[in-house]
Amino acid sequence: MMLKHRPFVTALVGSCAAVCTAAQAQGFPSRPILMTVGFAPSGGTDTAARIIARKLSDNLGQQVVVENKAGAGGNIAADHIAKTTPDGHSISLAAMGPLVVAPHLVNKLPYDPRRDIAPITMGVVFPKVLVVNAALPVNTLAEFVKYANSSAGGAGYGTSGIGGTGHLADAYAIGRTLGTLVRRKGGKRVVLGYDGRLSSPELAAACIEGLTSAGIDVTNIGLAATPMLYFAVFHLDADGGIMITGSHNPPDYNGFKMMMGKKSFFGADIQTLGAMAAKGDWESGQGKSEKKDILADYAARLLRDVKPGKNLKVAWDTGNGAVGVSIRAVVGKLAGEHHILNEKVDGTFPSHHPDPTVPKNLEQLIDAVKKHGCD
Repeated sequence: MMLKHRPFVTALVGSCAAVCTAAQAQGFPSRPILMTVGFAPSGGTDTAARIIARKLSDNLGQQVVVENKAGAGGNIAADHIAKTTPDGHSISLAAMGPLVVAPHLVNKLPYDPRRDIAPITMGVVFPKVLVVNAALPVNTLAEFVKYANSSAGGAGYGTSGIGGTGHLADAYAIGRTLGTLVRRKGGKRVVLGYDGRLSSPELAAACIEGLTSAGIDVTNIGLAATPMLYFAVFHLDADGGIMITGSHNPPDYNGFKMMMGKKSFFGADIQTLGAMAAKGDWESGQGKSEKKDILADYAARLLRDVKPGKNLKVAWDTGNGAVGVSIRAVVGKLAGEHHILNEKVDGTFPSHHPDPTVPKNLEQLIDAVKKHGCD
């Protein structure tokens, strides 16, 4: 459960009973309490909230009313609580998604859980289960995967929205399964990197946990552009690689590019990985994770192919993407005059969408070329 920040709440976050006791000394509650739930009526969270509300009503001698504000994986309800008057009469039974996961996966979240919301106590522990329509001709997870793969249109997958707890579980499963495949091919080490999207560090951490749980050692090169990950796999002679990146998709999206050995991992490989993850067909172990800075080596390799020639005047637009990490290490050693745009890595992509195939996203670069008379 959570309550808008107030000094006495911040000092007494150990349990709901402690908060209520302290508040009662100040004439609390003086009116009915509103408990917001971020999911639809009759669901698990709603049912738990109504049970808790009944008990609170009995203990406090004041009615506790449950209000449903469903949508966006619970973020709408969390935003509502964050903006209510902090007098103890507005509380919420919230899932971990809007409090822990969403701040890392959702672009421009309208509230800050650490600043705007204070935890009172753990309320309920829910298991996660996979459910399908009763009319679907499947009875096990393996049968569902087979059905989905054989259907022309695939199978629809419903989630609570971007920023749900399931996304980190997916990252873990991808890491654990790829790690399993690497081990079964005799490999021991995988290189991992991630781009500048807000969700990337958390997805990377979950993926690393999956890899090491499969007994794979991980070399984490940190924030990097995708080509740097490919370089690292060869340069470090690794047995595979994973890049956490949403490529040219919107800021709230993210994904995984993988390598098996020194080759791309795609198509039928992805289908195999999915089937294995669905069955939990995993190796177990205790791999290690280490961080490694390869920027200098990467820049040196790129510069090795540069041949002396005409000094050029060039404009570079990194679009606030991860290439901003390495651009100066390369451009700074090139002859000529160089102008770098949007160099700061920012996962919200404030300057323009990160897709260079769209003419509108090239307007800044075009203007810079004209302004500086670039070649």
